Amino acid sequence: MSTLTKDMDKGVLIQEMMLHNNFSREIRPPQNLVEWFELWQEAKTSKQMLGLLHCIFEMPLEKREYAEKKFDGTDRLIFCFAIADGWCNDNLLTLSGDRKTNYRVYNPERGNWEDKRPSEIRREVALKAFTVLAQNFFKTELKESRVRSFLPVWEEVIVSENLFPVIQDFFRAESERLGSQTVEIRNLSYRNEKRPHYEESAVGFLLNLAEFIWEWQEIKIETWYEAERQEKIRSYNARTRSRLDSAKPWTIEVLSKLDRFDVLRPEQRLLSFDKACLAKLEEIALRNELWPGSSPVLKKRKVATINEACYIGSAAGWLLKEYELKMKEHKRLKAIMEAEEKKEEAERALQKLRG
Repeated sequence: MSTLTKDMDKGVLIQEMMLHNNFSREIRPPQNLVEWFELWQEAKTSKQMLGLLHCIFEMPLEKREYAEKKFDGTDRLIFCFAIADGWCNDNLLTLSGDRKTNYRVYNPERGNWEDKRPSEIRREVALKAFTVLAQNFFKTELKESRVRSFLPVWEEVIVSENLFPVIQDFFRAESERLGSQTVEIRNLSYRNEKRPHYEESAVGFLLNLAEFIWEWQEIKIETWYEAERQEKIRSYNARTRSRLDSAKPWTIEVLSKLDRFDVLRPEQRLLSFDKACLAKLEEIALRNELWPGSSPVLKKRKVATINEACYIGSAAGWLLKEYELKMKEHKRLKAIMEAEEKKEEAERALQKLRG
């Protein structure tokens, strides 16, 4: 094809583009989240997906038509978590046939073309979903847990039966990321890596979530409530208590990787550890290893006891020791108090008998 023909084709193309300018076509925003999902399914390129993710939290949740499926805010969050999964590690987004495929991508900052693997393109989309969550969800503030007017977003959304398991799975403990027995938290950077600013909001969210789980209190059932309301609250309390208590070992794993066991040190929380929490702390402590040179051993090996874990500075090991000490002293002091109360009661009874 000659240069003239190419130029003529370009001119025709430009004319076609001008015929479809802003004044000759309908331009409107997506009407609701249902239409947004339709556009997402139709998207062919990463740029289209990035643009759609940019506005997902701007989408209305109302239905357009009577028979149309209705999405709610939890559906939107679950979808974003699904897309964001793997955002911090290409390997989490690599498929078996990816190494045979490369995409040519123009880098405007460098002014050149680069080869990118499919996993790198997927990571761009996952990262966008994660930053959208950081901007619109992870910054949820935790209010005073005893003021019930502030709790609905946490009780009804974040730790709900639908969303809470998704959050736990997104930030679950994994040992495969480093190809060894080292445990990391999925979708968090490695401990020795500097966290990007948008990840810091996720860390803050996880700390708030741990606080909420350990401080949650059941709704008080007033005696003047009708029987049906009492039963409804009793059922809700039982379901929520079971869900949050079963999540406490998960919070211990996350707090361990964030080096934030200080969250668990208030006496009320420390003394409430159950068997599952103690087992998780022991499991974390016994992952530690003794190394020749830094410890008096001939060969590298795992620690055999909690004492050995404490010897090399295991935070989980020392938290277990702190629990044992405080629990022992708590029981001793409580026994003394009860004995003193009985003694005082006996003395009062004796004085009364003596007249």
